[in-house]
Amino acid sequence: MLSTLLLPATVSANSSLTVSESPALAQASFANTSQVYYQFGVPGGNIGGPALLKNGVIYVDVRGIAEQAGLKMDWDKSGKRALFKGWTKSFAVRIGSQTGVLDGKAVDLGGIPFKSKEDGIYVPARFIVKAFEGSHLRLDSTTNTLLADNLKTYNVFTESYGGRTYTLVKANGDLYVSQGKDTVIKLTSLQTNFDWAGMKIEKTAGGAASH
Repeated sequence: MLSTLLLPATVSANSSLTVSESPALAQASFANTSQVYYQFGVPGGNIGGPALLKNGVIYVDVRGIAEQAGLKMDWDKSGKRALFKGWTKSFAVRIGSQTGVLDGKAVDLGGIPFKSKEDGIYVPARFIVKAFEGSHLRLDSTTNTLLADNLKTYNVFTESYGGRTYTLVKANGDLYVSQGKDTVIKLTSLQTNFDWAGMKIEKTAGGAASH
């Protein structure tokens, strides 16, 4: 697990940028700086740390972000393609290729990934925000920090009972059930965050109940 650094949420009066805008992200603002940072808002706080500027593109090692969000990272046999997979979310990027795959669809990453010293992989920050469904991507030139809000996490608890799999989303308490390869069905939303480490399914007079 890569360590993270919490940064102060200082925001300048710079105009906001969204992930759907031009891939050029205020390149001139970083023309004469050797250090840049990122700070992304996630459920329960922020995740951030050093970033890298390369050929006008800001890159972030996505491994730590993905692991905190509940995605597992695996390298292929060649050691060049990294696959990130979790509950309802997956993406893959390849070292040296500007094309990736996000939720089963080919996408332009806006830059070329490269490997980090910690066996992670640097990918364009703009793609990370898009992949995790974040918003309000913007640049604070006073602190050389790339900011984004509302990145989602995909941490879940799962429990099997009666041939079915029950899945509880930790961030909001949404409860789903699936059986085999059937469509996943949402049962209810408990509308709360869960930090405890397990879930138990028991049968009641009216059917199955979780707690």
